[in-house]
Amino acid sequence: MLFLGAASILCCGAFGPVAWALGKRALDQIEESGGGFGGRAQVVVGYTLGVIGTILMICMAALFGFMLLGGG
Repeated sequence: MLFLGAASILCCGAFGPVAWALGKRALDQIEESGGGFGGRAQVVVGYTLGVIGTILMICMAALFGFMLLGGG
């Protein structure tokens, strides 16, 4: 999750929703197990970066759409 979250911000915004979904699933599994799995911090960071990457991707898509509609 950490790699996907970082990649969503650095190079490919399409990884953001994937990191978000996988991170949420991993956090749910950690909660169900009572915290038995290691790596919770990495999952939280990857999940957060996935959310941020998704938001940035949506903002860039909206900006691109406005540029196309505005003609410039």
